[in-house]
Amino acid sequence: MVDDYVSAQAATLRTRRKAVTSLKSLTWSQDDLRTARSTVQEKLSAARKLLSTLTAQEKARLAAIEKQKQQEAARGGLGSPCWSGLRRIKIQCA
Repeated sequence: MVDDYVSAQAATLRTRRKAVTSLKSLTWSQDDLRTARSTVQEKLSAARKLLSTLTAQEKARLAAIEKQKQQEAARGGLGSPCWSGLRRIKIQCA
């Protein structure tokens, strides 16, 4: 009976150590994510500020570029001409 208790206590201690290690790992991951989120928010804010300073001509040019990217994505290609595989064989784009 005492042996069972000692075995159970040892198993509990091992489980507790694993849980502590996992918690530390999760805490570090949370800190990394928090830092990354802050960095992304700063970059997003800077990008929005930059976009708000664009002239009408720059906004029109940016819109045209975005429209072209959307059209290329809708065609499933990366632009013309299209290339296939590692041999760089030219194929017809849809």
